[in-house]
Amino acid sequence: MLKVSPVGDKDRLLTLLSDECGVIRAFAKGARSLKNKNFAVCTQFVYGSFEIYKSRDYYSVSESSPLQLFEALSGDLSKLSLAQYFCELASLLAPSETYAHDFLRVMRVALYYLSAGEKDARQLKAALEMRLLSMAGYMPDLRMCRECGAYTAPEMRFFHSEGIILCGDCAAAGGVGGATGVNGTSGTGGASVAGGTGGASGRYGQSGGYSSLGEDALSALRYSVYAEQKVLFSFSSSGVALGQFCDAAERYLISKIERVPKTLEFYRNLPEG
Repeated sequence: MLKVSPVGDKDRLLTLLSDECGVIRAFAKGARSLKNKNFAVCTQFVYGSFEIYKSRDYYSVSESSPLQLFEALSGDLSKLSLAQYFCELASLLAPSETYAHDFLRVMRVALYYLSAGEKDARQLKAALEMRLLSMAGYMPDLRMCRECGAYTAPEMRFFHSEGIILCGDCAAAGGVGGATGVNGTSGTGGASVAGGTGGASGRYGQSGGYSSLGEDALSALRYSVYAEQKVLFSFSSSGVALGQFCDAAERYLISKIERVPKTLEFYRNLPEG
């Protein structure tokens, strides 16, 4: 369940991420009433089974049953706001009215780890951002430096608008543009990257900027894009590398959707700790 909106005094409009139909919107008549059979299931984040029928103009929920509730999310504001951001991303990037099994699976696993507190929330966020973008058709090319073919280097620069990497030497030789965040921010990863905007004479970074990555951060970014889905969250990152990874993922996402989601703004503004 990605989103629940009230309709009138008794009904709810549900935004669902489904296995066979992707993102769909369906009315649940009477679901705001405590006595309604669908009341408990028609709640955000619930993973459940829904019987849905389509009339001429819209979908409606006839039956539903919960399979997984992620109850721990509601007791922690940071987890709750991050889960809402995850759901907004799925609404934006998952396909509508077509097969979306992979999107559903990765969202379910991400919400499970977030609810259970078994993974660093920042790492979960960055990995999910990169994987959802990749599945939605925005997979970057992180295999090697676009110019010289180097697989590793002390510094790699990830160019957001082009979705490619250059080693530090090739980037410096090409006179690329500066690294910049959206509205002057450096993202939630906390890894600020030096650089200015405008005046670049190189072929890359004219818009969107870049993120500077060490070897560990680049490994994390590659893993989030290329790893098998069943082990997507089975890695660890920390320190400077985690900051760079989170920064790069968020900047790349914003460059592709061309806005900062409201749920991300809210999450960013939460007090730390």
